[in-house]
Amino acid sequence: MIQCITDIIHLVKIGFEKLNVYIVHMSKTITIRTDESLRNALEKRAQERGRTLSQEVRKILQDAIEEKPMGMKTKHLRGKLSLDHQQIEPWRKSIRDRNWRP
Repeated sequence: MIQCITDIIHLVKIGFEKLNVYIVHMSKTITIRTDESLRNALEKRAQERGRTLSQEVRKILQDAIEEKPMGMKTKHLRGKLSLDHQQIEPWRKSIRDRNWRP
């Protein structure tokens, strides 16, 4: 565990030249209680994305409270719905019938 700048200097001297060091100052701590399955899922997700558990939770919280237009939130879904023509046509007609524009 790196605890101070002298630890970093020592690691570089012994061959860790490509060591990534992030110095982040967080002023507040939030503690949450969760069940084991949620913690495991968060840890797995963080590991898959190459983040620490804290970084992943911060990212999830930031994304959740960030205000984005609906199009930005749903753009990853574009083109994902696949229906055959018989399913689409009644839906399309219903939209046209209720559309107030000419």
